[in-house]
Amino acid sequence: MDADKPEVSLARKQRSSGPDPVTLEPFVKPDSIAEFLGIDPGTVVRFARIGIIPGYPLRVSGRRTHWRFLLSEIREAMLAKKRKRVRDV
Repeated sequence: MDADKPEVSLARKQRSSGPDPVTLEPFVKPDSIAEFLGIDPGTVVRFARIGIIPGYPLRVSGRRTHWRFLLSEIREAMLAKKRKRVRDV
């Protein structure tokens, strides 16, 4: 290894080659969120529609909408609500 050549930083490598698909968090279906929260999948979709939890609607032809979620965002939303409730008391 040549001491005169600086190492290319990981952030620079990622910028030039795009995001690494291995490290990206996958979107999950309402069933996974329902299991994570211990509630019904229909409740998960209803909570997403009214903005209680973050979700991403995928519109398909017609009226059908498929919802997808990120577990990390759901976790953060739930923790933020808990912190807010504790501060309000």
